Amino acid sequence: MLTLALSRLPPWLRLGELPPEDVLHIKQLAALRQWHVIDTPPPSASASLAASGELFLDSLAPLLESMRSAESFYDILGGVVGYQLTALELIQEAEGKAAQEQYGVAAAESPSCSFLVPRGHDLTADPDFALRAAAAGLAALPRLAELYPLGGAGDRLGLVDEATGAPLPVALLPYGGHTLLAWLLRDLAAREYLHFRLYGAQVRTPVAVMTSQAKGNHSRVKALCEQHAWFGRGEDGFRLFQQPLVPVVAARTGRWLLSAPGRVQLKPGGHGAVWKLAADTGVLDWLESRGVQAVLVRQISNPLAATDTSLLALAGIGASASRAFGFMSCERAVGAAEGMNVLVERRIAGATPRGNTEAWEYNVSNLEYTEFGRLGVEDVPREGSCASAFPANTNVLYVALSAIRAALGRGVQGALPGMLINLTKPVVAFGEPAPVQAGRLECSMQNLADALPQRFAARLPPDRWADLSTFCVFALRRRVTSSAKRRRLPGDSQLAQTPEGSFLDLLRNGRDMLALGGVSCPEVVSNDAFLREGRPGFLLRHHPALGPLWHVAAQKVRDSRLHQGSELELELAEADVRCLELTGSLLVRALQPLGPATSAVEARPPVVHYSATRVGRARLHGVRVANQGVEWEHPENVLWAARVTRREAVTVIIHGCVGM
Repeated sequence: MLTLALSRLPPWLRLGELPPEDVLHIKQLAALRQWHVIDTPPPSASASLAASGELFLDSLAPLLESMRSAESFYDILGGVVGYQLTALELIQEAEGKAAQEQYGVAAAESPSCSFLVPRGHDLTADPDFALRAAAAGLAALPRLAELYPLGGAGDRLGLVDEATGAPLPVALLPYGGHTLLAWLLRDLAAREYLHFRLYGAQVRTPVAVMTSQAKGNHSRVKALCEQHAWFGRGEDGFRLFQQPLVPVVAARTGRWLLSAPGRVQLKPGGHGAVWKLAADTGVLDWLESRGVQAVLVRQISNPLAATDTSLLALAGIGASASRAFGFMSCERAVGAAEGMNVLVERRIAGATPRGNTEAWEYNVSNLEYTEFGRLGVEDVPREGSCASAFPANTNVLYVALSAIRAALGRGVQGALPGMLINLTKPVVAFGEPAPVQAGRLECSMQNLADALPQRFAARLPPDRWADLSTFCVFALRRRVTSSAKRRRLPGDSQLAQTPEGSFLDLLRNGRDMLALGGVSCPEVVSNDAFLREGRPGFLLRHHPALGPLWHVAAQKVRDSRLHQGSELELELAEADVRCLELTGSLLVRALQPLGPATSAVEARPPVVHYSATRVGRARLHGVRVANQGVEWEHPENVLWAARVTRREAVTVIIHGCVGM
């Protein structure tokens, strides 16, 4: 069969002149019946190039590079061939499910497995507990790292370079005056600064970033870090590692779709690659060498994940009880195109010389919305509410390194968690007269928890569900997740998952924070009113180190009033604002908000050293500011990106350090 397949290869491919690794991948293309990839050379190529084989190397270089990385990453499946076979199996399974639904056949539900509503602490319902848990998370900070999966393509955002028109990764979206990557790192620095103020210790949290080659993601993220001198954290505090790109497979034919002649459509294989990839590339070893015991995981498109106590409380609950895997969760609308957190209960039956026995396994997990039908899960409202009975998966996670190691040792389930093929979005492809039903093999990072069940001799009562090593923590949705992952098109009245919608939630959270300190400010308008009028009620921007916990920020800004249409910016960590009356725009910016930046070696980027005294400070007591402020009707305003045109403003720039 392979000999017959190889006979289909074009004559200009001189396999004997190619590196052995490339020859292997060419033979894999033949064995997988992907002849169309190399049948049609790009029309711009000359006959001499084609005859020399240079055309092959030029046109297929991206594919061969991806096949090399996929061969290594998917070794547990059998490399590239295993990837294709697994993708075809999942496509067949998905099509079988669709046929069942078409003819009204109910999805089969395993009698030994049930999906229950998980239990856990609710930070909104118990603010005192939330503060205690956040304090425990702050104390655990020296043993934590941050993990950012940035490898996704982010096609729905449509972000492009304004100068070249080239597509850009989500990490470069300008949100609130900073790129999304900078936003996450500012949040992290704020937690480190608060730890320093409480414990007097400098903590530099290691940051691991999973990138990909999609849209030049890896090179652009690295260039951004270099441009910003590694955000004052030092290059040695980062590890950037790339996830493999994989072919997009047509559901009907199993063919790899093309974007151009000889160019296979390649997409990232889902953020579930992060665990195995971190082990394969030595990132886990690096974290362990720095004394890290657990990682906090955030997605780049969700800038609100660290609001108030949420992220620190998740860390505190996980670290204080040495738990394995934690989910930050919130309410979820019925029918929403997002995953749900569930408690998986499995009955394990077996036989021993003493007779039949049974055991019960439990773990909190995630179900993707595309899998509800296959698994027989009904997305129904909870009693007395329009919200779903099951909470939302937000991809805000706490994961112990020991749990990652344990899960990876349990085979495919841990190495490639939550494998699926999403065929819900038709794909435009070269050579196809119409969009094609297609997808690629994807993994979900949160489903690593499925490889971490706990076994009990008897069925676990509900009052013990919250004590499992895999756990859920709940909070108000806009304090956990409000993503900026799709562009709002003209005329679109839905703001969910858009930068505009996320920005309004950011302001609503800011208003709640100010209210805690007795600051009066206008209501944030509804989404519909914002679309009609372009005015949110007021604008607030602040450095996250002003808190980051709201009860800390409330001690610094209190008993004041912001009038309708006013704008307040506090780009500093240390402030004493009392009885401020603001009509218009007031911008207070410290150039050194957390401490001085110094470098031990001339050639190295400077590193910020947190300080209690060498920071910019502001005291505003009984100050009244009145000016014309923001020009709300200006056509160039992009409020969510902090592009604001003003008629007048009071701007205070603190260049040095002022004692208080």
